[in-house]
Amino acid sequence: MFFKNLQIYKFTEQLNLAGVDIEPMLEPHKFKSPGAHDSYSQGFTPPNREGFIFEQEGKFLFCVQREDKVIPGGSINLELNKRIAKIEETEGRKLPRKERTQMKNEIIFEMLPRAFSTSSKIYGYIDRDWLIIDASSPRKAEDVLILLRKALGSLSVVPVATRIDANIIGVMTGWLENFAVNDFFAIEDESELRGCEDNSQIVKFKHQDMSLEEVKNHLDVGCWVHKLALNWRDRILFIIDETLQIKRLKFLDLIHEQSQEIEALNEQDIFSSDFAVMSGELDLLIDDLLSAFRRL
Repeated sequence: MFFKNLQIYKFTEQLNLAGVDIEPMLEPHKFKSPGAHDSYSQGFTPPNREGFIFEQEGKFLFCVQREDKVIPGGSINLELNKRIAKIEETEGRKLPRKERTQMKNEIIFEMLPRAFSTSSKIYGYIDRDWLIIDASSPRKAEDVLILLRKALGSLSVVPVATRIDANIIGVMTGWLENFAVNDFFAIEDESELRGCEDNSQIVKFKHQDMSLEEVKNHLDVGCWVHKLALNWRDRILFIIDETLQIKRLKFLDLIHEQSQEIEALNEQDIFSSDFAVMSGELDLLIDDLLSAFRRL
């Protein structure tokens, strides 16, 4: 139950869920397997054992399941080339792009019932002014937002980066130049720099001391920091980028020990204690992070 990525959204209009029965709102949008000719389907599924919402201390945890039909591109192209060759041979003409595209779509439609599927789950929770989604990309998070809006009727949120009154790239570059953030964060061993000599150049450092002269030399010639590995209070490691996406979130042993110290009698208790510890830590992390960038 420990998130690996954070897509953080700020509510622009308060969403008061206290005393609201959310279950009937989510139930019509529950997960169902895709139909024979559907390329995918997604819907809410219980985050734990039952119910579409796990509520704890004013936090509302949910889970979205998605199933995608997968058709190998090679299979599509093989069949497409066969059909194109046959038509060009029998009719003596070259197929225009529009007709090729239409034929490709027809092939995909025919293959969908026989395609194999992949399934994934994305967790998220609503916490007062924040919506936190464990998604590896904004696109995946946006799919979740679309489903939430359908279920709840409205969802006025914006990415947290839009609420920061600071040049995020400039702030991170300053951190690396000075090899210091503040008392809560320490710079770790990874960064991605861009804009060196020309805007297309990207320089990546991994498993290296970021205080080395080599890193400083790149900053001196005009590189800017677009990704940076940070350590928060020796409790959580993560990578942050210029849009304040957080990836490769790693809760250190101290956090897991704290969760294990909570008396848990069964699987439900373990789930509950893990979520309580994780969400409590993320509350503090997000607050410290926004303070470091200056909150609007």
